[in-house]
Amino acid sequence: MRKYVVPIVALLGIALLTPQSNAANLIIKSRAASAGTNVILPVAATAIGGTTQLWGLDFTLNFDTTKVGVGTDPGGNGSAFSPFPVGTEVPVVVSGTTFVGTGATNPNLYVGIVRGTSPFVTTANAVGQPTSSIGLLRLTLAATGPVAGEVIDLAGPATYNVANTGDGSTTNSRAGNTGATSDATAGSAVVAEPVTVLATMPVSGTVMSVPLHKIAVAPAGPGDVVAGGGIAVGDIAKLANGLLGKSAMTDYNKIAGDVAPNGAGYVPHTNYGGTAGLSYGDGTISVGDVALLAKMKLGTATNAPVNE
Repeated sequence: MRKYVVPIVALLGIALLTPQSNAANLIIKSRAASAGTNVILPVAATAIGGTTQLWGLDFTLNFDTTKVGVGTDPGGNGSAFSPFPVGTEVPVVVSGTTFVGTGATNPNLYVGIVRGTSPFVTTANAVGQPTSSIGLLRLTLAATGPVAGEVIDLAGPATYNVANTGDGSTTNSRAGNTGATSDATAGSAVVAEPVTVLATMPVSGTVMSVPLHKIAVAPAGPGDVVAGGGIAVGDIAKLANGLLGKSAMTDYNKIAGDVAPNGAGYVPHTNYGGTAGLSYGDGTISVGDVALLAKMKLGTATNAPVNE
């Protein structure tokens, strides 16, 4: 495995790689959290390479470092990203300017992961919603700076410059998010595949799509739909009326209201990812969110989402 880590991660994002028709969607779920708490974001992807290929993926994030910081992952590997399912892979996680060089378009955080033990399995349903994650990303919200009700976008740049490319150059450009595949044969080519960072969750039917890769600063955490500092009747009414089209829903309202389902095996503080690595919420607003929010108000919900 380890002999593939360096070549694949090093090549992720370099434009000289031959592109394939396969393409992946990168889905970074949004979260509502209070200032001064951890923010754990499930990361999912779809359709990287073929069923017999090794695969890798990298992505970048950009954020206001006075409000958002890089945490330590809940899987215990010492970085901000914990692969799911947990394996022997050690992700490459770099924050600041050590890896990405300098410049206005450079990201604050780079994450690269290579799976060398098994092929990628498409982890999405027919609509394109993830059915499992590839990992959990832990960030932190500063105790001061974030404003209640604001939404912080984490989307990384489309391209950025690499500082340590091996040839001394600081101007080599990489795509902000890239996939790559290879097979287990020594000397086989590594092939680049385009990665699209989705802005909203794919949906069908009458549900409402929730924005992706964002943090909603919620005084009471998940379920605080109107940023009132608790879960009250007004939060339930706002969510229900929004779903019925009777009230306009902001990005904040949607992210804070995406509380259901609390996925199989999800236990706050103990097993955040659950059995599929997706924790709670499905990136949509539906009657299930309204129902769970009502139970959260009454105190009868089991393993309801809370601040981490």
